[in-house]
Amino acid sequence: MSEHRLRFGIISAAGIAEKVVAVMNSSKHATPVCVGARDVEKAKAFASRHKIPRAYGSYDEVIADREVDAVYIPVPTALRLEWVIKAAQAKKHVLAEKPFASADEVKKMRQVCNENGVHFMDNTMHLHHLRTRYVEDNYLNSGDFELNRVNNTFSWCLTTDYPNNVRFNTKLEPLGALGDLGWYCIRNILWAFRYQV
Repeated sequence: MSEHRLRFGIISAAGIAEKVVAVMNSSKHATPVCVGARDVEKAKAFASRHKIPRAYGSYDEVIADREVDAVYIPVPTALRLEWVIKAAQAKKHVLAEKPFASADEVKKMRQVCNENGVHFMDNTMHLHHLRTRYVEDNYLNSGDFELNRVNNTFSWCLTTDYPNNVRFNTKLEPLGALGDLGWYCIRNILWAFRYQV
């Protein structure tokens, strides 16, 4: 029996997509089949680097592609709701980057995905890592200690793309670096306290 690989369409040739698509290409469970960008030449270059068969000059073409089972959406926060809804309405499963701008937007995304019978997942990768599961099983759920405080730091070097980095554009990233990098810290704390805050 042959294994089915989930066929992904990539909406945007964003920097984070480079890493996610590289992992898809190394997986036996997923494969990127097309990528779309606002600039078709950028999409073609991205497709060439990652051996993706098709490149489009729009996100709508990715969603319309009949071979796409799921869509990976690494667009800025302010654009994410629109594209999650469009993908779900086209009956495509959704893997979306984080953070999400508001609880209402997350509820809307989940609602539309549920209504259309597709899965919705955010790309907070460390929560799905075996190491995280190990800590959860062997420490947090062990009952051997009481968790009172979590110290958390997340950072990276911002040298090459400042000031053009999307995190400094409040129209596209309303939560800025706090929402992007801070998301990891907030999510880690919520996870450690079993989402009981």
